[in-house]
Amino acid sequence: MRPRKAPPLPDLLTYLVEQNGLTRADLVPLLGTASRVSEVMSGKGELSMTMVKRFRERFHIPADLLISASESAAA
Repeated sequence: MRPRKAPPLPDLLTYLVEQNGLTRADLVPLLGTASRVSEVMSGKGELSMTMVKRFRERFHIPADLLISASESAAA
């Protein structure tokens, strides 16, 4: 059985936003600015390690899920 690949970062973030009843505006404290939210959600930007830590703490998900999702979005 093959391990599952992490979903693309925009898909993962959209899932987290929807499941937690949030909006893109709610991601500004995690990502820094509204334009940064837009970049990351459109797949044009990656997460910094600081952002990964913020998401990990906020959503209680493993950092490696965010990092591999970010890497697959960049590929």
